[in-house]
Amino acid sequence: QMFNNPSLITKYSALFSPTMMTLTQYQSELIETKASLGKNHPAVAEILNTIALHHLHIGNNPKEARLCHTEALSIFRRCATDKTKISEIHDAMAVTLIDIGNTFLRVEDYGKARASFQEALDIFSSKERPTKLQRNSHCFDAARRGLAKAGFVHD
Repeated sequence: QMFNNPSLITKYSALFSPTMMTLTQYQSELIETKASLGKNHPAVAEILNTIALHHLHIGNNPKEARLCHTEALSIFRRCATDKTKISEIHDAMAVTLIDIGNTFLRVEDYGKARASFQEALDIFSSKERPTKLQRNSHCFDAARRGLAKAGFVHD
């Protein structure tokens, strides 16, 4: 499996489980994963996304969350050239863009939120970028809902 952390679908529920790790534990995991797999491995990006979700939903710190998500997105973009994992990488990129859009919604920066949600939708619907997630997936719907919240109606 490409990622060491919970799947894209379950990462949110893992944040609120009774066995949830502390932010310090996630940061330790990040350091260990960077040391063992390198700083540009998709598993590092997934841990950064988990830390970002912790900052946003538990710490109520959208700025710090966005910094972590942006770093994760940069890693995924660098990894997007690996043809064997490209579908999973594009899925992860799109979900990360949705998360970035949510950080912008939290601070009412609707223009930047729209741009993030639109880029996620573009990934989901692009024929050049294969993705396992379908147009009717929860992630596609989340991007559409984000665009609606940001004041843009997407057909």
